Amino acid sequence: MVAQLSTDRAVKPRRASVLLIDDEPVLLRGLKRSLSAHQVMTVTRVDEALALYRQHDFDIVFCDLMMPEANGIEFYAHLRELGPEHAERLVLMTGGALPERLGYSLAEIPSVCLLKPFSSEQLEQLIERALDRRR
Repeated sequence: MVAQLSTDRAVKPRRASVLLIDDEPVLLRGLKRSLSAHQVMTVTRVDEALALYRQHDFDIVFCDLMMPEANGIEFYAHLRELGPEHAERLVLMTGGALPERLGYSLAEIPSVCLLKPFSSEQLEQLIERALDRRR
């Protein structure tokens, strides 16, 4: 499902535990800055993300779809093995590559797919949804 979020209403964020996964450190720094109201951890590789995920109870995980060593679909598969409640926390981010190009359809991957560029308001809306699901 491709995220279609409103950008016209301000959302006052509740504090969330957020994991950001992207192979572009500059993007990670910018995202972390824009989510400064939250507890944010960043990594550039899926294997690092899996190790960190097993140690922390993240409310939501934003993961780039296309990365050199492993992709967001593979990370989704690992989360799904941990349980459906873990896979539900994942939001895939992409600059244009869609799962169909990797041999998957969006119907097979129930995670939200957020198209870059996106706004900090869109991120906050997704975080609010994740917090609502967890409470």
